[in-house]
Amino acid sequence: MEEQNNTFLDCLHIEVKELYSKINKLNLFLNQEDVEVKVGAKQFKLLGLQLQVMNDYVCILEERIRDLEQNMKHGDSNS
Repeated sequence: MEEQNNTFLDCLHIEVKELYSKINKLNLFLNQEDVEVKVGAKQFKLLGLQLQVMNDYVCILEERIRDLEQNMKHGDSNS
């Protein structure tokens, strides 16, 4: 069972890493000069909202990882 948990935990770590890469790319894009003009005001606003949600999501994933790692140390799988 622990190997399966490690595999699941590994998947979460990979997801966090990939998400940070996407967050960084979107952040760089949104900070380019005249990007709002290029994509339009509505798309710019939506992309900004998307970035906020992505940041919230990565925080949730990190909290899940911390909780799972803590539970693995204490042998508890039902927190």
